[in-house]
Amino acid sequence: MPTSVPVRGRRVRSVALLFASALLFAAPELWAAPEPSPTPSAAAPTMVGDPELESSNGAVLLKWEPAESERELEYELQESSSANFDDPSSRYRGTLPSWYVSGRLDGRSYFRVRSRPLNGASDGGEAPWTEWSAAQSVLVEHHDLRLAVILFILGAVVFVITAATVLLAARSTSTPR
Repeated sequence: MPTSVPVRGRRVRSVALLFASALLFAAPELWAAPEPSPTPSAAAPTMVGDPELESSNGAVLLKWEPAESERELEYELQESSSANFDDPSSRYRGTLPSWYVSGRLDGRSYFRVRSRPLNGASDGGEAPWTEWSAAQSVLVEHHDLRLAVILFILGAVVFVITAATVLLAARSTSTPR
């Protein structure tokens, strides 16, 4: 004689399975493993000097100081043409806490820097970057070209007059033998 399972038992198991499935999909935070809290990154480096630098020759030395100096750090310096860094480009990546900007055209640029330990994280992976430093702007305004040409011509005239005076004086003081 075949044994039969009561219909009521099947319904209870089906309802229990349906309830458990709904619970798993509706509230994953109840059964999911907790995510590790992110480790706070170290403080950002500080740009040294006036927040608004000016240059009349298209060159300036940017310097920064690390927030911590216990470990050797790697730095990344970004440049942008806007203060909110809409179009950032990486200009330097290395261990030196400075970068010499040269050959710049007239205009304003913004720079910021971040750091991370060079030897990596304690778990062997890459260490996280710090937040970005406050931005430092560089305004380049070259000397007026007309003034530069006038000064060059004036210098050339003074040179020619000085050379002629020296040659004439040498000629007049020379004694024949």
